[in-house]
Amino acid sequence: MNCTYMDDVTDPDIMGFGVLLAFVFPVMLSHVIIVVAYVTESIHPDQYAQLDRLVVKWSKKHFSRDNSVTVWMRRRAMITDDSGTKCLQLLLGLSDQLLVASIGVFVAVYSQIRDMSLFSFRVGTSLAFLSYGTHMDCLVALAPYFQNHKKQAAVRVALMALLVLLIVTSELLSYITNDNYGNERAACAISASRANLPLVMCAWVAVSYWIVVSFYQTSTHLTVSQSELSPAYVLILKIATFFRRGASARENLLACEQEEKQRVRKENAKHYLVLRQHPRITETWSIAFPVLLDDIRHSLFWHLFVSLIWTTYLLCGLASYYQTGDIDIAPLFEAKFGQILPLTLLFVFVLSVIEASGGALDPQSNAQATKGAVAPRAGQDTVSGVIEPDTPSGTSAITTRATGFEDARSAGNSGDPQVGGAVRRTASVVDPNNMLPPNRSPTSRREAGLAD
Repeated sequence: MNCTYMDDVTDPDIMGFGVLLAFVFPVMLSHVIIVVAYVTESIHPDQYAQLDRLVVKWSKKHFSRDNSVTVWMRRRAMITDDSGTKCLQLLLGLSDQLLVASIGVFVAVYSQIRDMSLFSFRVGTSLAFLSYGTHMDCLVALAPYFQNHKKQAAVRVALMALLVLLIVTSELLSYITNDNYGNERAACAISASRANLPLVMCAWVAVSYWIVVSFYQTSTHLTVSQSELSPAYVLILKIATFFRRGASARENLLACEQEEKQRVRKENAKHYLVLRQHPRITETWSIAFPVLLDDIRHSLFWHLFVSLIWTTYLLCGLASYYQTGDIDIAPLFEAKFGQILPLTLLFVFVLSVIEASGGALDPQSNAQATKGAVAPRAGQDTVSGVIEPDTPSGTSAITTRATGFEDARSAGNSGDPQVGGAVRRTASVVDPNNMLPPNRSPTSRREAGLAD
């Protein structure tokens, strides 16, 4: 293997400005789209934690329909009543585009790893890693769509899992070659690493853990939001259900799930009774702090904040690569085929805009997700979605979500803490136009002293 140092470390097909623009522009746009969908409450309502409701309430107060900027945008049809749904459709198209482009970059990088400079290898893997946040936003925002389209969701999630595996592997190679020179060949630098392996492995394990866990949490965000159980218990149930498929095993798992729900409800009822007695501040915080922390950790606001911070960090890393003084970046501006082809992918975004302006992604499912919780499928356990008991066709349970101590429902009841098992039910909508005032004519006659 030729391990001589390379004179030209740049590869326009991997790190050209056309490739860079084809990645950076959709990634930045996807963050704008997910924020718009967030503040317009276009994401499934069960995914909004108490922190999210406070943020949305604040945004509506400061950016109301009477705001001059909002009025100006509505006059030009830039904001409509279904803008959130159209934004989600654009997000799906951007995620698919970046998913294909990222896998293509990894294929190009690893197929040329013997002849590619370590500098180009780092830039290529960083570009693919940059799109990770977009895929996580897509999994969170389009969870109802994926639930209603199982086959499309399976293909996308499988490709995203493959991308996560490639990202984790590439991060390991980047970490162990961190002390090597950029003009070395990538394969030679990997085989002759100068890094402190124990320290590098600790850092890589931490980053890999964050990547894998965040991928799992975003892919199950809606299921966990609708569950009374903890995310860890939901994961254990899924693993047990996968390995134990018999009828008796299924009944045992369902019984275990029901027992865990009863235990959680009793614990919530106990905490509720303690809080009603106005305990000491330390005891109050010992009960409330875990609930607040869990609400923040599973909120959409925290997810968007972490995704934006990570994208900013990766963009700064890419900028530092291109600002290296001893590297000639002039060839990266040449209009070659490898530069022009990624730019043509941006036309996919234009087509997505045209398609979104013509209709919604899924009118029925999106309308349900916007106005209220989506009705569960027949035979589905509405709490965890893990075990599906036998349910008569055409019937469905009421979707619930444990949100802590927002009211007496946290104790597993709707009023009396001694009685458990009751859940909040969605009241029917009353049309104010059809409401008639009460008939007070008999009362008025009696008040006037007239006989009936």
